Amino acid sequence: MKISAAEAPQARAQLGDMARGVEQDGYTMALMQLPAGTDFCAFLKGLPHDHCQCPHWGYVLEGRIQVGYQDGGAETVEAGDLYYWPPGHTIAVETDTKYIEFSPSSQLNEVLDHVVKGLPAS
Repeated sequence: MKISAAEAPQARAQLGDMARGVEQDGYTMALMQLPAGTDFCAFLKGLPHDHCQCPHWGYVLEGRIQVGYQDGGAETVEAGDLYYWPPGHTIAVETDTKYIEFSPSSQLNEVLDHVVKGLPAS
């Protein structure tokens, strides 16, 4: 299976082009595009430990991502880096950031449903 990232459906209409992807065999492959200043901490409030509980594997194409872990650890991933984020993380970006990510669909959908419930009404 293949699809143009630009033609992949939006993961949630409320997120617009921040997350486009498709599901195959229980996993979602997505192109993520976060504008400068995006901080998911507020959107994850109410999840266990106020952190994302879905694991992600990916590759950063452009920008830098600050990752905070439930155990207090932190790291920065940037263009050219492969990454794995276990359950129990949150992210923020200071500059426009673009990355490719793979996640278990059922867990990702739980997180995305929670995130869009916390977005301001348009």
